[in-house]
Amino acid sequence: MTSGELLPLDSVVPTFSMTVRTRTVEARIVMATVAGLTARGVSPSDVTVVVRDADQYEDPLRRAANRYGVTLNFWIQLRLKRTLPYRLAVAVVNLLVAREESDLLPADALLAPLRFQWTPPEATSPEAEAPDTAGDWPLSAETVEALSRRVAGERHRVAAWRNRIGDVTGGDSRFDAYVEWLDGCPSSPDPDDVRETLVPLFDAYRKRVLPMRQADDATLTETARTARALARLVEDGDGLVGELAVKYRSWLDDDYGEQSWATVRELCDALATTVPGRREYPTARAVDVMEANDVWGLSIPYVIVAGLVDGEWPRPPDSEFPAGFRERVSDTEGVGENVRPRSGWTEGREFDQFADAVVAASEALVVTRHEYDFDGVERPPSPYVRLLDPTPVDDPEVDTLLAERQLPPRLAAISEEASN
Repeated sequence: MTSGELLPLDSVVPTFSMTVRTRTVEARIVMATVAGLTARGVSPSDVTVVVRDADQYEDPLRRAANRYGVTLNFWIQLRLKRTLPYRLAVAVVNLLVAREESDLLPADALLAPLRFQWTPPEATSPEAEAPDTAGDWPLSAETVEALSRRVAGERHRVAAWRNRIGDVTGGDSRFDAYVEWLDGCPSSPDPDDVRETLVPLFDAYRKRVLPMRQADDATLTETARTARALARLVEDGDGLVGELAVKYRSWLDDDYGEQSWATVRELCDALATTVPGRREYPTARAVDVMEANDVWGLSIPYVIVAGLVDGEWPRPPDSEFPAGFRERVSDTEGVGENVRPRSGWTEGREFDQFADAVVAASEALVVTRHEYDFDGVERPPSPYVRLLDPTPVDDPEVDTLLAERQLPPRLAAISEEASN
C-alpha cells in the first residue's frame, strides 16, 4: 500500500487537528491539552499520547510535561531479545544445555558467550584479580574469532577443551579462567543455582563491559539500551532472572518440567517474550506515552496522536545500501526483481498502526504536527491527516491553550459531558 492508495479513515469520535511551528511547541500543545483535560476531571489514565517513534519525542515531551505539571509514563517496548546482555544469557544457558545433553561440547556453543563479551564474575573485584589480567576482559572479537577458526567443528569434553585451547592459544590464562568457570557451573540446577549462575555475570557485565561500550557510543543510544536490558534482567538483584527462578521453582513443584538447564531455557524465552500490559488502574496519576505499534486492541477515551509529518509518519524504509545501488535495483527486471525494496510493506504496516491509534479513541481524538524542523526547513503534513478530515483548531485557540490550558470549546464540552 502506497500513499496514493490509502483509504479514508472514519473516526467514530470527534477529531481535532492542531498545527504549530516546531516540534518543541508541538510537545507543549500536547501537554497543554493533557493538562486541560485533567483540569476538567478527566483521569490521567484515560488519556494516552501516541507517537510513531518515541526517540523523537521523549525529551521534548518530558520538558513540556514539567512545564504543565503532567506526570508521564513512557511505554517504550524494550526489544530485550535483541540486546547484548540477553543474548549473553541465552549463549550461557545454551552452553549449559549442550553440556547436559552430551559430554562432548561443540566449539560454537563453547565460544558463544565469549562472542557476547562474557566476563568472569571475579574480574569485577580488582582486589581479587592480578593487575596484569584484571583489565583484559572482555576478550576482543578478534581474539575470539581467531580461536574459533582454529577449533571450528571440534567437540571435546570440558577438561579436554582446557588442554586444546591451551595448545592453540599458547597457554592464555584467560581461557583457563573461562573453562574453570564452566566446569564449576551446576548441573541439574535448582532455582537458587539459576540466580547464582546468572546474576554475577550481569554484575560483571555492568561494571566492566558497560563503561567500555559507553566510551565507544557517541550518541549513547546503544549504551542506554544495554543499561535498560541489564536493569530488566537483574533490577535490584532480581528482575527477569528473579522471575525466572520463581517460575522455575513453580514448574518443578508442579512437575511441569524436569530440573535442567533446558527447562530454564524454555522459561527464559517465554518470560523475555512477554510484553507488560497496559496499566489497569483508573486512578493512576500518570499519562501513558506509547509507540504506535503498541496501541493495537486498546480502547482509550482520549487519544492524542503527535508527529503527523510527512517523512516521519510514514517514514521512508531504511536501507543499508547506498542510494545509487537502490536506484539500480529498483530498475532491475527478471530475477533481480526479487531483491527490490517493497516499500509498500513498510508503509502499509505504518498505516495500520496509525489506524489502530485512531480507532482506539472512544471519546475524542486529537492529532498534532509541526511545520518546521530544527533547521527551519518546512515539513509538509503527513498524508494520513487528510484521511481523517479533522476539525482544525484555529491559531487563537491554540495560543489560548498554550498560555492558559483552556481547551477549544468543543473539546471542552466533550470532556465535561464525559466526566458527568
